[in-house]
Amino acid sequence: INGEGIKILPAILDKVARIQYGVKGNGPLDQNGFLVNKIPVSKNFYVTAVGLGFIYAPYEVKSFADGEVNLVVPFTALNTWLMPGYKK
Repeated sequence: INGEGIKILPAILDKVARIQYGVKGNGPLDQNGFLVNKIPVSKNFYVTAVGLGFIYAPYEVKSFADGEVNLVVPFTALNTWLMPGYKK
């Protein structure tokens, strides 16, 4: 991901989290079951055939009862910011 993509990644993670956890509207995440208002970019990530996965430990973004949070950002959402040769 290029530098501009790194800057936009928190906004993309926010969208992925809202979809994955069924957050309706644009209300603050911390009023919709999250412990944070903005999803930070986790240093714990992995690459799959469909996108980048970001892993968050319990209490990092959601409660312990929610367990580990795993957000997968599809390459299609990142395509604009992928380095040449990696576009999907």
